[in-house]
Amino acid sequence: MSLTTIDGKPVHRPFAWSFSALDSFRTCAKKYYHEKVKKDFVEPIGEHLIWGNRVHAAMAKRIETGVPLPEGMKQWEKWVDWAMTHYPRKMYVEQKLAVTNELKPCKYFDRDVDPWFRTVADVISLNGKTARLIDWKTGKVKESDQLSLGAAVVFIHYPEVEQVTSSFVFLKDDVKLEEAFTRTSIPAICTRSLPGVIALHNAIRTDVWPANPSGLCVAHCSITSCPYYGKGNRG
Repeated sequence: MSLTTIDGKPVHRPFAWSFSALDSFRTCAKKYYHEKVKKDFVEPIGEHLIWGNRVHAAMAKRIETGVPLPEGMKQWEKWVDWAMTHYPRKMYVEQKLAVTNELKPCKYFDRDVDPWFRTVADVISLNGKTARLIDWKTGKVKESDQLSLGAAVVFIHYPEVEQVTSSFVFLKDDVKLEEAFTRTSIPAICTRSLPGVIALHNAIRTDVWPANPSGLCVAHCSITSCPYYGKGNRG
C-alpha cells in the first residue's frame, strides 16, 4: 500500500503529520496555521500541559528505572504494576516512531527519507507475535483514532507482530479503554484517517485556513488577530 498520492493528487513533500497536529487542525484550521505553519503566535503552555508532561516523564522513569512515582502520583503505581506484570517482556518507553507515505518504517527525524506520520509511544511491550501499546492520559475520557493509528505504526516497525492491543489509560478517572488489532487492519486504519489528512494536505497546498469559531475562542485561543478571538460563534 502506498500513499504517495492523496485524493488523486501527488503529495507535496515534505508533508508530515501527527495525531495531535491533525486533532489541532480539525479543531480550528486558522489557529493551527498561525501556531504551526506561520508561527506568528505561540500557544501558551497551560498548567494542564505542564502537569501532563510531568506525569509522562514520571511514568516513563518508573518503568525504565524502578524509581517510585512522586507524591501526587502514587495512586497510579497500580497501572505501572499492571503494565509490567502482564506484559513483562521487551518494554520501551517514550519511543519516537515514524513512517513514510509508503508505510515504511523510518526515523522520527530522518535525513534520507521524509517522515509522513510521527508518533511517540508512551509504552510498547513486545511478547513474540503480540504487542501492547499504552498511552497514559491525564485529560478527560474520550475515544479517538489514536488507538488504531498507534497500532498501525507498531505493525510497521515490528514485522514479527501479528496482534496489537492499544490501551488508553485515563489516570484521573481510573478508566482504561482498549482495542485489539491484527496486521490485516493496517489498510482500514489508514483509510479511516485519510479524510482529515486530505483536508490538512489541501489546506497546505491551497494556503486556505478557515476559522472554526466555537466556545474555545472565548478563553482558549491565542490568535488575537482573528475576528472571533474572545467571542467565538457569537462573533
